Amino acid sequence: AADTLTLQEALDRAGTRPTVHAANADARAARADATTAWLWTVGPRIGGTLTSTSRTEEIAIDTPIGAFVQQPKDVVDAGLRGSWPVLDPAGLLGRAPAANAGARAADLQADRAMDQARLDAGLAFLEVVAIDARLHHPLDGGLRPSPLQRVGVGEQHDRQLETLAKLRRDLV
Repeated sequence: AADTLTLQEALDRAGTRPTVHAANADARAARADATTAWLWTVGPRIGGTLTSTSRTEEIAIDTPIGAFVQQPKDVVDAGLRGSWPVLDPAGLLGRAPAANAGARAADLQADRAMDQARLDAGLAFLEVVAIDARLHHPLDGGLRPSPLQRVGVGEQHDRQLETLAKLRRDLV
């Protein structure tokens, strides 16, 4: 016999749905973008360059007193640059607040995806309870004990309906 699933277990399992995982991943990415925008606005900036040039021979200028090498055969040039902006109005007034708003919106979308998954799970659970009730309690009055009643779910039905109704109210 299969294990009986309670309403609470169905609601808890809703968080494992791919849509919930995708929404949570989007929210994490948006929060990382917001952090990056703020760091770019107020943090130090470091950059570097590295250039390597190889020639088949060095470049020299011949003069009456001898050859003068102008550029050697192999040249490596490196540079490091650092800066710390004193004021970045575009970042402070635009990029960073916009990234924060995007992160907040992504968090809300993730919450909404979880709420929708829980609502779907609750509705599916109650549909199964209703089908089970129709199968084991036909309208002709013949009552047979339901497997759900035998494990105590029938007694929790009112609480489950209240939980689902509260979840629906919260979503609307």
